[in-house]
Amino acid sequence: MLFDKKVKRDMEVMQERNRRYLEAMEQTEPSDNEQFCEDTQKAEDIREAMTKAKAYRQQNEDLGLEKGDVFALILSALLVFGPILLILALLLTLAWILLH
Repeated sequence: MLFDKKVKRDMEVMQERNRRYLEAMEQTEPSDNEQFCEDTQKAEDIREAMTKAKAYRQQNEDLGLEKGDVFALILSALLVFGPILLILALLLTLAWILLH
């Protein structure tokens, strides 16, 4: 990806902010039970999102491919081997015509 380093850096900054937010949530004393439930739900949602993001990032790092890479690989293979296969097909057709 063109901006891979920038995206990784931004993700790290976001995760650090989320970590600080979660730590602040754990340290604060709730004044109201309802507010505590909402903050706890937010903290759980953030933890879940961070877990999903980490799993997605590990899956993509293990794969080593990006969104359009498979299409690009197929297209480049056709561009390289297409003319060769076309010439071979023409030679085989010519040979078949001349020998029959």
